[in-house]
Amino acid sequence: MYTIQLQVLVFSIFGIHLSIHQQITGCDTRPADVIFLLDSSGSVGGNFNTEKQFIVNFTQAVHIGPSKVQVGVVRYAFNAATEISLNDYSSEGPLRQAINNIPYIPGGTNTDSALRYIFYNGFTFQEGDRSSVPNFLVVITDGFSFNVDATIKEANRLHQHMTVYAIGVGNSIDNNELSHIATDRNHMFTVPDYNALHTLQTELHPIACNGMQTTTPPPVQTDSCSSSPCVHGRCFHDPSSYVCICQTGYNGKNCDKDVCSSAPCQNGGKCYLNGADYLCVCNNGYSGKNCQTAPTQTPDGCSTAPCQNGGNCFANAADYVCMCSNGYSGKNCQTGKTISTTWIPIPAVVG
Repeated sequence: MYTIQLQVLVFSIFGIHLSIHQQITGCDTRPADVIFLLDSSGSVGGNFNTEKQFIVNFTQAVHIGPSKVQVGVVRYAFNAATEISLNDYSSEGPLRQAINNIPYIPGGTNTDSALRYIFYNGFTFQEGDRSSVPNFLVVITDGFSFNVDATIKEANRLHQHMTVYAIGVGNSIDNNELSHIATDRNHMFTVPDYNALHTLQTELHPIACNGMQTTTPPPVQTDSCSSSPCVHGRCFHDPSSYVCICQTGYNGKNCDKDVCSSAPCQNGGKCYLNGADYLCVCNNGYSGKNCQTAPTQTPDGCSTAPCQNGGNCFANAADYVCMCSNGYSGKNCQTGKTISTTWIPIPAVVG
């Protein structure tokens, strides 16, 4: 059983006063690594500060520190960018100031790209992720993504390594997509507008409280990944070593091989990245995985000199046309000209 002690802070955002700040006490606070995925799309507009304040309120409700709760922030619209790494701040005051200083850079809602960015760049050793501490991602969005199928695919990959909370704001969200972003429906929440975000503060308390169940085990990353062996990929601990999940266009145990660097495309073909593989675009009729297959030679219709009796041959792909001369005709100018003979009677000469 835990209790929640309410301490009221009144703050103003664009003249709107909200009374919130819930300090978690008596709940056996535990360490956690938490990243907020902050929606910076064009539809957010003036609500961006309210969105940031929601994160500030969370930091005020937990114990911040390298052995307690660490908070990171990734801002996303068309592209994603890390604004605050997990280990950037060890106390609540400087962290709060850094959150308030995050700029609003609007764009489209490219959610699948943002989730992919989290997978490769969020909870990593370099960003301050701790191997023995559970990972939590809190996604805030007020719309649907460009590519719902891709978003669901990326979310499913994240679910294997962290608990994902999905918060939808307003009436333009796709509830089906939101439910797939969240680890499960117990981690999916909706509010009618940004001013109602504060009502969800208590829903995030399980992040920092022991004895409050989460759906995923501690992260799999351990010291085997501390040397950052995956050059272009994400490192995961394996019982005997580590496993690298490579970014697009790279392969090899350490994701250090550019699949096009070996110039696999032959006969002038051009190499393009295609997932973890490559694609050859062939020239001059060549084909095959590496443009290794020569084009089929089409015979020249005139190569056998089919036109007779002085006819001129013109190739037409595998066929030909004969231009006949001297009155000859036929496909091969084989038919001679017809000579008409007129008999003129010659009168007898009597002499």
